[in-house]
Amino acid sequence: MSILKEVADGIGIVADGIEHIRTMADAVRNGREYFVNRYPEIQKHVAAMCAEMRNTAVAIAAASAILTHFRFTIAGSNVDSEPARFNDHLIAHKERAAQVSQTLHTLRGHCHVIKQHADAIEKSASSLNLSRMLVLFGIDTADTDRKVSQALKDIYDEEMQGYRLAGALTGALQGALEEVTRALGPSGTMDPKNVPAAAKLLGEYADAFSVLESAANYVALDLQQSIDALEGRIP
Repeated sequence: MSILKEVADGIGIVADGIEHIRTMADAVRNGREYFVNRYPEIQKHVAAMCAEMRNTAVAIAAASAILTHFRFTIAGSNVDSEPARFNDHLIAHKERAAQVSQTLHTLRGHCHVIKQHADAIEKSASSLNLSRMLVLFGIDTADTDRKVSQALKDIYDEEMQGYRLAGALTGALQGALEEVTRALGPSGTMDPKNVPAAAKLLGEYADAFSVLESAANYVALDLQQSIDALEGRIP
């Protein structure tokens, strides 16, 4: 794949963020029957944390979709009209990409809210004389505890979950769109014969962003199922 290193790095940062959320989603799903029965007092806090993490996943999926739904003609009689159409789409999607940072900050999970609920869960553990907060989730190995604890810390850390994630995704989207624009021709120009190469490059970026979109949608669905269970909407 010939995508820019800067774009690949940005995608990697966002993928790591999704993986931290997935780790917590797995811990909640696997442990919810245990803690609902044994420690029901933490149920509302876990549900609230899941809702914030779901919001972040939904925001990432929506932003990634900017790059995943292009289709262009690269052969036949219509190919001469494709540069103009390509350009119109790129302009529209560049405008959307420029708004991603603000949208992510609006829709993403709020780090301080997640931390407040994590602190409340930890307080419950202390009141029960439990040495580790995540024992409440039925986690009984130190290695798993470390993994989940670190994922939770990364999720509610203001720098990681907020500005760094939003900045990485915004930069990756904008970088991808600029590179595709350059593939159409020198600055201020476009050549019909360059459409196939530009479309191919766009397809490569779309494949990379579709991985983020799918992963974020999957974890958002997983979290929603846990929220529904914790709030009594499903058994």
